[in-house]
Parts: sequence; C-alpha cells; structure tokens
Amino acid sequence: MIYTDILNNEFARSFEQEIINFLKSLIVEGQEEFVYEPSFIIEHSGYEGKGDIYFPKGLSALDVKDPLMIEIKGSLLLSIYSREIKKAKDYVKSNKNSQYWVIYSHSKLNIPEWEDNNKIRFIKLEKLKEIAKQTISHNNEISQDSVWQPERQDVLIKRAAKCLKDTKCSFILGAGVSVDAGSPSWDELLKQIMDGVAGHYPLKGTDYSNINSRCGWSALITARYVVDGYFKDDDLIQKMRSIIYKNKKCNYNNSPTAIPLIAEITKVCNVESLLTFNYDEFVEEALDKIGVKYVPVYGKGAIADDEKPIYHIHGYISRYKGRIDSYPVLSEREYHRLYSDDFHWSNVELLHALTRNTCFLVGLSMSDPNLRRLLDIARYDDSGRARHFIFMRKEPLDISHPDTAKDQKHWNNVERQFEQLGLNIIWFDYNPADKSDFTDLAVKLKGILTQANAIIV
Repeated sequence: MIYTDILNNEFARSFEQEIINFLKSLIVEGQEEFVYEPSFIIEHSGYEGKGDIYFPKGLSALDVKDPLMIEIKGSLLLSIYSREIKKAKDYVKSNKNSQYWVIYSHSKLNIPEWEDNNKIRFIKLEKLKEIAKQTISHNNEISQDSVWQPERQDVLIKRAAKCLKDTKCSFILGAGVSVDAGSPSWDELLKQIMDGVAGHYPLKGTDYSNINSRCGWSALITARYVVDGYFKDDDLIQKMRSIIYKNKKCNYNNSPTAIPLIAEITKVCNVESLLTFNYDEFVEEALDKIGVKYVPVYGKGAIADDEKPIYHIHGYISRYKGRIDSYPVLSEREYHRLYSDDFHWSNVELLHALTRNTCFLVGLSMSDPNLRRLLDIARYDDSGRARHFIFMRKEPLDISHPDTAKDQKHWNNVERQFEQLGLNIIWFDYNPADKSDFTDLAVKLKGILTQANAIIV
C-alpha cells in the first residue's frame, strides 16, 4: 500500500496523484526542477529512504527559495505525525538549507503548522492551493510592474497552443471579430439603425453622438433609445440584416482576418464549442468553407455528436431573409430579461465553458457586466493560475498623445485586473493610422495555430 494508515487504497493513490499533478503545474519551466520519489540519506542518523517529491531549486509558486522535500500523507494520525516530525527534524538537521513539508488530506489532531524555525511545515491541501493562488497573483503584480518583457507573450502563446492540444477548449467571440470581417462597429450599427426610420424623424444617425451622451454613454441605454423607434420586430431585424451583411470583407480563404483562423483552429484542435455575442453567421460560413459540421444554437435544442455548437448568446440573424432568426439582445430591455434568469440556457452554456474548458476570448471589449460576473465565478484553474486567454489590442491610454510611461503602467494595471478575472492577455498591435486594422490579431492566431499543429504532429 502507498499509505498504511489509509484503508481505502484507491483514495490514497488518487490523493497522491492529485498533489503531484498540482505541484507539477506550478513549476516555472526551464527554471525549476521536479524529482519524483527522490532517495535521500539523513547522515547523522543513518536513515535512508525516499520522499515523495523534491524541488532542488525551491518552488516560487509557494514562495520557497530553498530546496524543498515533500512527503504526502492522507489521514494524519498521531502515530504518523510522531514518525514524520522525527524524520523531518533529522532531515533538516542534515540538510540545513532545506525545508521539509508534509501535505495531508485531513486530521483530527491540533497540529502546529510550522516547526524547527520554519523549516518544517504540516499543511492541508486546501490551504496549499490558496497559498499558491495568492503567491502567483502577487508575483504577477510584481512582474507586470517591471519593464515590458516580450518573451512573456511568447510563453503565453506556447501555453495557449498546448492547451488547444491537451484540454477541451471553447472560443468566446465578441464584436471585434465581426468588425474584422467587415461588419460595422456597435456605434456604427446603431447610427445606421436610426437612419431613415419614421419613428425617429427628424432625428438621424448624425445625431447619434449627442444622443449617446444624453444616455450616459451607455451602450445598452442608447440602444434602447434607438430600438424604440421601430414599431415592428420584423422591420428591425430586416434593417439589421441589411447593415450587418452590407460590406462583407472576409472571403474565408487565406484572408488576413480572425474568423478563418478561428475556423481552422476549430477544425484541427480540441475545440468543443464556440460562443458568440454576435448576430451574424460569419463563423458558420467559415466552417462551411472548410467542411466542419456545426449547428447554430439560439435557444434550447439537441446537438448531434459530430456537430460543433455555435451558441448565439445575444441572438441570431441569418444572411438570407426567410431563414429562422432570433430576436437580438440589443438594448437594455432585452439584456435585463435575459440575465435576470441565472438558469437561462445562455448563462448555463457560458458558465459551463468557463468552468470546464480553456476559453479563448476574441473581439471582446470586456464591458459586459454579466460576462465579468461569470468570469469571477470561474476565474482560476486547479493550479491557482489564470485559466483562460483573451486577445486585446494594445491601444495607448490617450490615442492622440501616447505616453510610454503612462501607457506601460496602464497596460500593467489592465493585465493585473484581467488576471483577477482568470484571463491571460495576449496583446496584438494597434495601428493608429487605421483603427479598423486587426491584422496583428490574425498574426497572433496564426502563430498559435502553427505551434498547435507542430504539437499535434
């Protein structure tokens, strides 16, 4: 048996494996080492045996800079504690610059956490994870306030590619990917919705900025103002259809835009689902082009095993009139109806993806309070580090007057804030000459696809 003090041998194995996997996930690649079942000798006592795990260079995620020996125990009984404390004291006496930790599942004993000048520690797994989470967050804050390091982005891209191979993944898509494919921005969409509508005469799209300011610069309140000019739902949907599909830039074939690359990643990597806040079917068209089966979901319904679900969280408007459409969540009114129900299918699917999968967020401004709420619920993976990846454009704080010091501090603060939401930022370049230029987003996605393909092969 692995542990003589545990009757259930299967629990012992699973508990040990859980800790091993957790500790291995904390290692900084290329800087720290992990040794499983290391042999060691306590010289003055003649004791020879094995520990469970050894970190010869310490473990920064636990704020340990000394060599660290770890012993794993399940139930910590008095006899086991007595044996372990003796072994630990002998070990640190012979290895003066080392620490000895005992990680356990549960105990009814009142055990002091630290012994022997903080060289020996008895700690429960739950507390160990909490320490790791806090230490990683603190270390991120320190590193993010230092000089910008491009190699950190390279590490994130490698991690993202590995996740696409090793874990179940989901894409969560916002307006940016549709703008990249030729659709208007949110503000431009609302401006065009206003134009030529009897319910708004004599107001026009040119009055949009002033209207937006009177609505407190709130996208949802302004949208409610605009939508209320339509007396028939069908009229609004038809107007939006004509606007969304007016300027189709994306040809879905070697295009320098994000959607074809997202489709290709979906085809060759471990992508379980796509969730989009967009009304269009650009993603569906891109998947059609490369022969990937999918099903658009904008309500409850069954999904076949060989189909990729594309969840349209805020509604669905087909390119062609006559197909089934779903009324868009466009304004404050629909938004409140949707998110007043925590068990609405869209909330359930979002939370499912955020808690069980590695998510890639593309084209999102991160101003949606409901998405931020769900991210806070599912923010960390089991290792205590940010689980998901978000692609963000690296815009200066003041676009008209860039300031290197201020911009760097701003980007650092954004990274820290997003890390608290469980998000790693992969930055792409901002083109001040063309605000609609998302070329570098495609470059970053292409780089991740290339590395993922290399891993898969």
